[in-house]
Order: sequence, then structure tokens, then C-alpha cells
Amino acid sequence: MPVTGPRPERGHGAGVVGAVLLVLTLTACSGSPGGTVSRNAGAGGSTARPGVPFLPEERMSAPLRPPTATLVVPPTSVTPRRVALDWSARGGAVERPPQRVDWPVASLPHDISAVVLDFGTEQIPSRVVLYEYPGVSGNGVPEEGTGRETLCAYDAPENPCFYAPDRERRTVRLHVLLEPHYRPYWVIQAAWLVPSPPSGSGTEVPGENSISWLIRFNRP
Repeated sequence: MPVTGPRPERGHGAGVVGAVLLVLTLTACSGSPGGTVSRNAGAGGSTARPGVPFLPEERMSAPLRPPTATLVVPPTSVTPRRVALDWSARGGAVERPPQRVDWPVASLPHDISAVVLDFGTEQIPSRVVLYEYPGVSGNGVPEEGTGRETLCAYDAPENPCFYAPDRERRTVRLHVLLEPHYRPYWVIQAAWLVPSPPSGSGTEVPGENSISWLIRFNRP
């Protein structure tokens, strides 16, 4: 069963954006286990144990290949751009963010109140983090000091950002409520555990694979 922490507000916090491109590959974030925590996104600041669902290992193990991601915007869908990848714990590739970032655009209907991202795998991420920005610089890099970081909850629909299995579609989906004045540039990072081979000591620490995608929203 998942364990969720107290539900904090999704708002501003301490910290600033340092090296913004590092945010796209950030693997540490702050928050209560399984809860939703927001703060200004940055490369510095204190960190705590990320929200990790308490599930059987076989349900959380990283897929052999990096999964795709699809943003569901009825009546159509949009493919976010994969901007960073570290699949080395599975013997796979490592991709770093480029110096220039191009953002795919998803047009949102006026009446939409939430968006859904399909991760394209049944394996449960150990962590999902949403970074939101109001704008970007000339090379597409998010503007410093303007980002917000949200640690999304697992299987907790009462949270404004949560992810859960979709058993009918045999996949995992991220659900995010849209605020009236939302930031339109999003970076979504998901991480999956990679179990370590047993050593007999009982102190094995699992590895981790992660992917970051980005998308820009446009609402007429």
C-alpha cells in the first residue's frame, strides 16, 4: 500500500534557479514520502527523501528500455520532447540537455481543468517531479528564479499532482490540475528503481534510471 505524507500547499518556497539546465536532470528533490510538495525550483537548497511508493520491487523496477510519454489533450494527444535521459543503471544510454532547448507545444481547450501524461509503461516510478516556468530565454532555457518544483504524490487523487496505474490501459498516468494562472513551460522528470544484485550483506542500495521531458502549453 502506498504511504502518503501530509498535503502541503502547491506554492512558492525558498530557493532560486541556479544552473537551469541542471534542473532538467535533477535527481534529488524535497518533500514528504508520497506527498505533494512545491518550492521554487533550483539546483541548490536542502533535500529530503523523495516520495517513494511502498510497493513490491517487481512493480517498481525500471523497464529494460526507456518508456515513451504522451500528453493526453482531448480529442488529441501530444508527444513531449525527451530532453534528458540516464538509463545507465540498465546498461543504457545517457543523454544530457542541449545548449538550445526547443519546446513542443500543446494547445489547451478553454474548458480544460487538468492534464494527463501517459508514461507508456506499467512500471511504477519511484519519483515524479514537475518543474513549471513562466517563460524561457532566447535559447529556450527556463528563466532563472522563476521556476516551481512539485514532488507529485503516488495514487492520491486529492493532490493537485499525482500519478497512478491505469489498469484499463495498462500504463501509469500523471494527473496535474491546472491553476488559473499556471506557468506554461513544464519539465516532467520520472525515475524508476533498478534493484542491485544480492550481496549477502542486506545493505544493497538500488540504482535509478530517470528521464526528463518538456512541453509548452498554449491556451487561446
